[in-house]
This record gives sequence, structure tokens and C-alpha cells, in this order.
Amino acid sequence: IGTQNSYFGTSAAYNQLESNHQVAIGYEALKGSSTASQNTGSDNLAIGYQAGLVNSSGGSNSFVGPNSGYSNTSGYNNAFVGYNSGWSNVTGGYNAFFGYAAGDTNISGDSNIAIGGLADVATDSTTNAIAIGYGAIAASNEFALPDSITNWKFQGDSYTLPTSDGGANYVLSTDGSHGMF
Repeated sequence: IGTQNSYFGTSAAYNQLESNHQVAIGYEALKGSSTASQNTGSDNLAIGYQAGLVNSSGGSNSFVGPNSGYSNTSGYNNAFVGYNSGWSNVTGGYNAFFGYAAGDTNISGDSNIAIGGLADVATDSTTNAIAIGYGAIAASNEFALPDSITNWKFQGDSYTLPTSDGGANYVLSTDGSHGMF
């Protein structure tokens, strides 16, 4: 029997018999696997309707928002905040997804950050990606902003980003008036 747990809501942590140090608030939050002996994850927080619904062996996760971390079974050290954030994550770890459906493509990728509504990773196994802004999508080892971002402000100065690709060996330059080419 697990210890030092707090569960509030219909079927919250319903199958969690072995887990420790967990908080589940909301209908079926951290419900877990129907095979109770598989529910060994500890140190999880789930707040919201079906947040962390099937989490079984995943530990040290924070799922905040309806359906956040919904499919997570063994993913660990994740922070998913927002409706459907991290919805498809199953085994991925060290991810931070903030916003409506942020990071919902990820299944097994690790060390990703998606901030903003529909900000996401490019594939289900993307790693080390950062996507910031509504609809931004980043591939592995990539930093991405939405296509609609054409200006950039750095240390008080604004810059206009080019809207077309350069040629081979293209170098991003400034014209001295904060325009880039």
C-alpha cells in the first residue's frame, strides 16, 4: 500500500496501490494501469480531468490541466501544463510542455520544450527541441519560432528577419539599421 498520498475526485488514483508521495485531484487523475501491481510510479502531481490518466511507473511528473499527460505510462521528470499538454507522451522524459495541446505529438522523445498553444515537436521521438510560440514546431536539436514571427528584439534593438532562404554558405548579416539580410 502506498504512503503519503492525497487523492481527491471520483476514481482519482483508482488503481494506485503501490505508489508513494502522489497528489491526484480530479476525475480519474493518475488512475493508473488496471493491473495494480504495475503502478509503481512515485512523486507525481496530477490536477485536472484525467490528468496522467494511465501513468503507472512514471515518476516525478507534474500534469496540470485536463488530459495533460493523458497517455504517459513510464515517462519521468516531465512538466505538462495546459489542456491536452503532453497528451501522447508515453515514455519520454525531461520534457516541459506549456500551453493548449503543447507537445502533443511527443511519444518517446526526451529533453524537449514547447511553450504556447499548439507548440510541438516534429516527430514522436524528437529530442532536445525548443518550440516557442503558437504553432511553432521544432525538430531534434532545433530552436523554432512560428513562421509568423518576422521581427526579433534583442537587448532593446529590433531586427527584421529575412523571409526567404539564402544560397550556399549564406551568412546572416545586418545592414546597420537593424535589418537582416
